[in-house]
Amino acid sequence: MSPLPAVLAVDGGNSKVDVALVAADGTVLGAARGGGAPFTPGEMQGSLATLVETARRACLDADADGDADARPLARTGSLCLAGADLPVDDRRLLRALRPLRLADDLRLRNDTFAVLRAGTERSWGIGPSAAQV
Repeated sequence: MSPLPAVLAVDGGNSKVDVALVAADGTVLGAARGGGAPFTPGEMQGSLATLVETARRACLDADADGDADARPLARTGSLCLAGADLPVDDRRLLRALRPLRLADDLRLRNDTFAVLRAGTERSWGIGPSAAQV
């Protein structure tokens, strides 16, 4: 994967983890879906493993000949994760995420922020628009 994608976009929730690698112009370079990841303290290691494996598969989708284990995967990581409910949760999650080196800059939000695209009139986004429902 060269050059480095602009964004690693993650919607990580209890039912599934969606990962997309996106170029600066908005082009989706690769994407993958993994199992649920609640990111709660008791399930953190399994959730991190799911995230890393799903990100690896998104890298393979982006460039089958590239190194899916190279780090960082993108310049900015926009991670909307279940379990990021309070500032104390954000600190806990960021402590666990930083050593993974998924992106040069990490932006963490609750997974509900990932569906806010649902209100758009465009046909793309993480959630469907009202016209698609």
